[in-house]
Amino acid sequence: MKNQSKLLKVFSLFLAIAILTMGASTAFADDPNTPTSAVPGTVTNGDSTVTSVTYATYDVSQIDPLYNQLLNLRQQEKDLDVSMKAQHDTNYGLIKGLYSQVSKEDISKLKAISDQNKVLRETNKPLFIQWNELNHQYQVSRKMKDEKKTVELRLQINALKSQIQPIFAQIKSNEASVKDVRDRVNAERKQINSILGTLKPLQQQETTLWSTIKSTEQQRNGAWKVFNTAVDNGDISAAVQSLAQVVSYKQQIIDLKKQVYTVQQQIGTMLSSVTLNASTIKAGSSTTTTK
Repeated sequence: MKNQSKLLKVFSLFLAIAILTMGASTAFADDPNTPTSAVPGTVTNGDSTVTSVTYATYDVSQIDPLYNQLLNLRQQEKDLDVSMKAQHDTNYGLIKGLYSQVSKEDISKLKAISDQNKVLRETNKPLFIQWNELNHQYQVSRKMKDEKKTVELRLQINALKSQIQPIFAQIKSNEASVKDVRDRVNAERKQINSILGTLKPLQQQETTLWSTIKSTEQQRNGAWKVFNTAVDNGDISAAVQSLAQVVSYKQQIIDLKKQVYTVQQQIGTMLSSVTLNASTIKAGSSTTTTK
């Protein structure tokens, strides 16, 4: 909005110049006989006063096509952004679709066992802490060759073992009960990671393009600052030149985004053409469980 107000300010300034140099009766006329040399006049802009001769030596009509071109490019970029977001959302949905092919029943089984073991560990946390401390002290006493202390600690460890071993055994049994399920889920996830790995070159290409876009946007913002300063100073020549740079950078940004969109479409095509190989997964998991 700030830049648009600057553009409006430029047009207002041009109108004032036209009235001063050509007269109110011919300010809006498309007269090919209008003299190219202006009658000297003055326009006050802020704290500076600029003579109309300054503007008469430059073709101020260049600002209009640049402004129209910029509006057109803005609409192009807006439409492109909509298409890119739609493709990005589609790709994200396809990736989620791959993970959704992992059996929800298997995931639920693994979570149930994980929750059971978590409860066992939390409930018996004081015992585990005591167990770890006694074993640490035992190793230290052996290193120090303190036989009496070592024997005492060994007796305490053996007494505690009768309490803690059943807990370890239960946790181990729980894990063993879902070994086939875990192997199958791991095989599925490994295959998904392999599929996504084939996309890495395209994803890296997209990342590089976005980095270039960001750099170009910074250059465009710099050109806007030059344009704003030129308008504030009443320097029409610099304003036109900087606005032309803004248009150029905007076109570069659009061209780069078109490349990003193409890469996104390629990723979408690859994702939509793959599914998990259930037979391979089953074979892989059965092979694992026979070991």
